[in-house]
Formats: sequence, C-alpha cells, structure tokens
Amino acid sequence: MSCLVTHAKNANQHPGQVVLDLKQKKHTSEQKQADDAQAETMQKGQEAVRQHDIDHLASIMDESAQKEA
Repeated sequence: MSCLVTHAKNANQHPGQVVLDLKQKKHTSEQKQADDAQAETMQKGQEAVRQHDIDHLASIMDESAQKEA
C-alpha cells in the first residue's frame, strides 16, 4: 500500500474558503456604529456615576474636616 502524498499545488489551499467568503458578516457597519455608540453612552454614564460618587465622598470629607477644625 502506498503512502498518501499531498500534491504541491494543494499544500496551501483551503477548500472551505469559498464558502467563508460568501458568508455574510455578523455586523454591518451601521450595526457596529450603533453598538459603539451604545457602549460609549454606557461608559459615559458609568463615568458620571463614578464622578458623582467621588464628589459626594469629597463633600463628606470636607464636612468632617470642618467639624474637626
């Protein structure tokens, strides 16, 4: 029985690539822009909450410093 040998022409070919090239991408550019805008809005909201918490903590520390003085 002879050993199977890959021909040199087929060594770097990918037969499924034709199918993958025809496949629709998961997100269109509009969907990606919408997702990015939503993520940016969420991040800005979280930053606003974080800044509010920092300001609140700073005011509490100022009040306690004034009481001690």
